[in-house]
Formats: sequence, C-alpha cells, structure tokens
Amino acid sequence: MPRVLLIGWDGADWRILDPMLAAGALPNLQALIDRGARGVLKSTIPTHSWSAWPSFLTGVEPADHGVYDILESRETRPGTWKQFPVTYRSIRSRTFIPDLNAAGRTQLLVNVPLTFPPPEVNGRLVAG
Repeated sequence: MPRVLLIGWDGADWRILDPMLAAGALPNLQALIDRGARGVLKSTIPTHSWSAWPSFLTGVEPADHGVYDILESRETRPGTWKQFPVTYRSIRSRTFIPDLNAAGRTQLLVNVPLTFPPPEVNGRLVAG
C-alpha cells in the first residue's frame, strides 16, 4: 500500500514560496512537489492556528469541534470558571487518528498542534 506524506506548514504562503521555488532556493520542497501535489487550503474562522489545526484533524468547522482560541473556559466548581490551555481533549469531534488506527495504518505524527496529551496511535507521535 502506498505511503502518504502530508506536510502542514503553518503560516506558509505560496505568494512567498513560489518566487523562492522559481529561483531554485528550495530544491527539497520543489522535489516533494514534483513527486506529489501542492494546494492552497482555506482557513477557518477565526483564522488562527488554534482553531485551524483541530479542523485539519477532524474535517469540521470550529462550531463543530469547539476549539476557537488558545484558551478554553471550564467550570471548576458550580459558578466558578477558569481558563485553561486547549489540548487534544478539547476537541469535541472525532479526529482521523482513531480511524487510521482502526484501519491498521501505521502513523508518524510529528509536532502536529493540539496532539497533547498524545492520543493512542498505531505508530509514533511527537506531540505538538
């Protein structure tokens, strides 16, 4: 079965990368593009990483996965709310990670945001 390498480069912009590729300044990236594909992804609203990466992991909008910002509010006692950093557990929708596990696919996830605490994977995960 073929392997898939997906690179999510947070904040990268083809308007900056294309001139660098044309000048030959990024030969390794050009080689990956030549052997695969590239694309432009539409971001989420809000457009920052803390809501976009859970959308990548789940395939749904922030309204469905519930992560909008770097902090979330939780009730610690009745009537008392505190803010905590968002984590993998903050994501309210199913991610593709358990689906790959169920399919028996070996995974290597490196520094993918919001993968801490690390979910169970069939393979290796360096939490991001």
